[in-house]
Amino acid sequence: LGYSGKLCIHPDQVGLANEAFRPSDNEIEWANRVVSAYSIALSEGKAAIQVDGEMIDEPVFRRAKALLE
Repeated sequence: LGYSGKLCIHPDQVGLANEAFRPSDNEIEWANRVVSAYSIALSEGKAAIQVDGEMIDEPVFRRAKALLE
């Protein structure tokens, strides 16, 4: 979503913020597939590939890595 953090002014808000901004299991699985496939492609000298019918290039790879981090 473009956020690098969330401000909570009360401890009760932390759980809600985590729930709202945590990636879903499907998003994590997608990111793992993208990072794995693109890392292999880079070692083969490729700059763009397809994963699940979606074009993957450097910006998409970086987004997937950031999601996993």
